[in-house]
Amino acid sequence: MQEFTKKLEVDFSFMSYAPFVFISALTGQRVDKLFEQIKYTYSQNIRRISTGTLNDMLGYATARVQPPSDKGKRLKAVLYDAGIGKAADVCNFLQR
Repeated sequence: MQEFTKKLEVDFSFMSYAPFVFISALTGQRVDKLFEQIKYTYSQNIRRISTGTLNDMLGYATARVQPPSDKGKRLKAVLYDAGIGKAADVCNFLQR
């Protein structure tokens, strides 16, 4: 089981935030844990993140890894970002 888990971690390394839940279709073992994880993941997806928190995270990320340049010119700076939807993946970025 550990070898299989390690293979999954490598294959899905781009989704390191997603947990694995091993279930049995034959016995139904751990199906309840699957639904608990689905509910938790959904609650995290619809969670509202404040503009200030988004800006702090963006500032940390750009300080840690500078944005790329295009033909030797720095790209426009991002002034701020704001979550505009109910889902965490909807943001609006303002550039100058």
